[in-house]
Amino acid sequence: MGDADRARGGSHGALNMRRLNICEERGTGIDKVVHAVESYVLPAPVFERPPGFTRAILFAHKRLREMDRQERLHACYMHACLRYVTQQPMTNFSLRVRFSGSSTGTPRWHPASSPIP
Repeated sequence: MGDADRARGGSHGALNMRRLNICEERGTGIDKVVHAVESYVLPAPVFERPPGFTRAILFAHKRLREMDRQERLHACYMHACLRYVTQQPMTNFSLRVRFSGSSTGTPRWHPASSPIP
């Protein structure tokens, strides 16, 4: 992110690995991580930047009501960023879909859809 590119495996090897889709071009990983996290309805990842690389920390699934305020805000922010880079508007509906994992924006399990035992 703003630093000069630095080859880690030699120029020819790295070029072939990119052509074979074994590794990716610089700058594409974060978008892919955020997209995958949203696809699997996971809490927003945390990104760390130790010297020389970027690390993504992923978390296990949590329901919206199990997330604290900071986790919900971070997930909303990541959703907004992903919608921006994909040139799609962020709406209340898109946010409901993000948190529910359903294309209808409703939770996968809803109390009204289940008979009372």
